Amino acid sequence: FNAARLQDELLLQWDMSLTRTFPPLSLASLRYPEWFVKAVDGSFLYLPSVLAVFGAYLFQARQKLFREAAGAFFVSAVAAFALWIAFPVMSPHDRFIDNVYRLPIQASVQSYVDAYHPQEEIASFLQRMREDKKDLRVFPTSTFPSAHVVWAVFFVYYSWRVRRWLVFVSVPFALFSSCGTVLFAQHYFVDIPAGVGVALLSIATARYAARGN
Repeated sequence: FNAARLQDELLLQWDMSLTRTFPPLSLASLRYPEWFVKAVDGSFLYLPSVLAVFGAYLFQARQKLFREAAGAFFVSAVAAFALWIAFPVMSPHDRFIDNVYRLPIQASVQSYVDAYHPQEEIASFLQRMREDKKDLRVFPTSTFPSAHVVWAVFFVYYSWRVRRWLVFVSVPFALFSSCGTVLFAQHYFVDIPAGVGVALLSIATARYAARGN
């Protein structure tokens, strides 16, 4: 069903309009320090776990703030789900690099695919993704917005609310994780501002509801 209504070409156009290139593929043409890619990999992989641990800490430290954060998380889930339904989009990795559904690819995009030769650390990440999805017959279409970016914004904002010094941990973690969404070709560039927008809207909604109570 989703394969017939994919919006990948639309998000590709948005990326090209904003950046004049195709970041999920073109960024891999650069060479990065090994430590940087590993930091991005670890942050991207462990963000959900770190957020869960932080949520448990928030519950113990500030239950009222925890309820507000839980409300923001709920609002973001509803908003993200609605956008995923309206804009079914596969990851650039699945859609263009591996082309799992064997769909047509524009010649201009194929040139990026042909030139895509990521360094070993990035290639290793992509291989892990392939292994995780090897038994799937239907692939995820939930990139717009990026849930990782939504969670990263929550982590930074609520860590600042509960303990100011925690931002020295949350900000680097959030930046590395958000960078990984595009560097590892799991998201389009526009998924990042979309994720930030959903997160900020959810936070504002939750704060308004909390004040009403």
